[in-house]
Order: sequence, then structure tokens, then C-alpha cells
Amino acid sequence: MSDQCTKIRITQVGGLAGSVPRVDLARSNLDNVQSQSMDEACRQLLTLAGTDTKAASPPAQVGADIPSFLVEIATNTGETRTFKIPYRRHQGSALESTDINEIIKQLERLSPSSR
Repeated sequence: MSDQCTKIRITQVGGLAGSVPRVDLARSNLDNVQSQSMDEACRQLLTLAGTDTKAASPPAQVGADIPSFLVEIATNTGETRTFKIPYRRHQGSALESTDINEIIKQLERLSPSSR
């Protein structure tokens, strides 16, 4: 993705907890280093969703009690992408970009409310 992310919103949906906001991050609240981290997270999310040119992760289990993540990404070109990424248990992978949980943790650390 060559465009800069201007906003990322991630909501955990489904499962026993219902709808739980996890990330609501705007580029305007970040410094340059944090903005670069946000862009990297956007690329990772798009890869996981299979909407980028890289290979996507294999499909996860389906079930009413298994949560997923509704992801909304807005770019500086005005484009908004919305997609769901199924929940996956922590993968323990050296490639953190394949673990939705690690991406969310990274974005939560950038959030002004967590500082």
C-alpha cells in the first residue's frame, strides 16, 4: 500500500463479548515515528485480509462464539477499506505481521489513551 493511513479503527465482533472497540487511531494524533508504525500496521492488516498483493493467511475456524475483527482503514487519498479478519490464537510466529493479536497490541500502544 503506497498511500498513507489516516485512520484505523478495529472492532472485535462476535463471540461471547459482542462488539468491543479495540483501536480507534488517527494519524493526526501521532508523531512521524508513530505514523510510520501505523502505516506498517496498515500493510500488515491488508496482507492478513488478502487485499494486498502478498499472500493472505489461511482461513480460520467459523462459529458463532468465535470472534473476528472488523477493520476500517482510511487513506490520504480518501479511500476507505473495510474488511473482517477472523480471530486466530496467538501464532507465536517470528513474523508478527501474521498475528492479528500482535498488530492490535502494536496499534493500542500508539493510541493516545494508552500513553
